[in-house]
Amino acid sequence: MEIGRHSIEVNSIDKVDFEKLLKGNKANVLYTDPPWNNMKFWKTLAEKQTGKEVRQIEFETAFNSLIEIIKNHVKGWVFIESGISSKNKMISWLKKEGFEPQIFETKYKSGGKFRPALIFVFSTIGRHYKENLTGLTGQTLVNEAIHSTIKPNGTVIDPFCGKGMTAKTAVKFNLTFIGCELNAVRAEETKKILWRNFE
Repeated sequence: MEIGRHSIEVNSIDKVDFEKLLKGNKANVLYTDPPWNNMKFWKTLAEKQTGKEVRQIEFETAFNSLIEIIKNHVKGWVFIESGISSKNKMISWLKKEGFEPQIFETKYKSGGKFRPALIFVFSTIGRHYKENLTGLTGQTLVNEAIHSTIKPNGTVIDPFCGKGMTAKTAVKFNLTFIGCELNAVRAEETKKILWRNFE
């Protein structure tokens, strides 16, 4: 669905044509928070919220699809949030694909408490990230990461866009947002953010 200059599709990451959504252009930044250790949970949640059967994809499929998007559709910076337990797996897989990520310790809120998390940062054009994201959380983290690496009128992509934190940042800094989300109910929250900006 196109909303002004933005686009969002309700689908699984491996089923989305990002070439079409980006209209042949490259994104300047990819920011995403994939459900690496919770694929089954998010599938179940999506089915409860939408009342429809949802296809579950495995970690490897999601990761390979994400890498394909990064290599083919991003010319700039990549930010991938991750839980602590996925650290070694993420490092191994990213290095296997030729990326050398910087890793910052951040936080996420769950059950009313802040818990430790990580964000992996790297560039597809061989740059070193100079800012410090350590200790940041939520919308502040997303805003700082994106704002520090992109100019106005640039394009940011989020293949696991959820309820729209990346979209909020895109709107705030006058960027084009491209995203997809498996859960139609959560995707509607992102659409509302984009519609408010368009209107």
